[in-house]
Order: sequence, then structure tokens, then C-alpha cells
Amino acid sequence: MKTLFNAIAMMFIHPLFCQVIQVDVFEYQPHVRWEKTNHQEVLQNPEWSGYKEEVNGTYYIDLDNKTISLLNQGKLTAPVPLKKVVREGTKTIVYFDDATSIPDDYLESWFVIDTQAQISCHSWYDEFGAYTRVHENTKCKISESAVKKAF
Repeated sequence: MKTLFNAIAMMFIHPLFCQVIQVDVFEYQPHVRWEKTNHQEVLQNPEWSGYKEEVNGTYYIDLDNKTISLLNQGKLTAPVPLKKVVREGTKTIVYFDDATSIPDDYLESWFVIDTQAQISCHSWYDEFGAYTRVHENTKCKISESAVKKAF
């Protein structure tokens, strides 16, 4: 009976809240493989790795509205629609098309978040350069929250 009550209660409460994953990034390290591959392959066998760089950016992944935004240097980007969301235990992978500086050009991109391990990375495949690049977020803080929707 308690489970039934909780399920009914969530039906009324859920529309008032949306789930947002916030990833505060303080340092990242870039890695590259000169082929189309996945983030695990790049991290395990990079053909090039750059220096760790300090940054101050925040990603907002809104799982209900299926968007991702970046707050960088005090500016919030317009929300980018997610193409797909995959949840595997404590890991969430979101796929999206990331705009480049060239009009109507997009990169196949994905963002991996593991809330329990507190690790994340932003990856993309550049068709023109024929490489997969991963920004491994070496220092980050990940939090999940239910945010009240504005009506």
C-alpha cells in the first residue's frame, strides 16, 4: 500500500520538478585518437595528450527537457537539445550535436557523467580532422538535483 501511495504521489509531484545534473569543472586534460572511436578507447590509448588546464565552467544537463548548457566566463550558452540519453547505473551519457565556429557545422558530441565516482568527460568526433577528442575533467564536482519548474 505504501508503494502505491508513493507512486501516486510522484505522479503529482514529478510535473513540478525536473532533474538537473550540474558538473562544475575546475581542471581538464585533452586526449586525442586519430580515428572515430569512443571515449574509453581515447582515455585508455591516447595518441596525444595535452597538459592539464585549469578552467572554471559549469555544465547543466536537464534530463527532463533534454538539454545541455554551459556556463563559461559568466556567460550561459543557449540550451542544446540532447539527441539521446543513456543511463547505466550511476553513469549517464548524453549525446548531442555541438555547434562549431563554421555556420551549419556540428560535431558529434557526448558527455559522460558518473555521479558516484565523481568523474566526467566531454567528447566529440571531428569529421573534418578525422579525430576523436576527449576532455577528461580531472577536477570536477557533480551534483544532481530536482529543480522546481517555473510556470
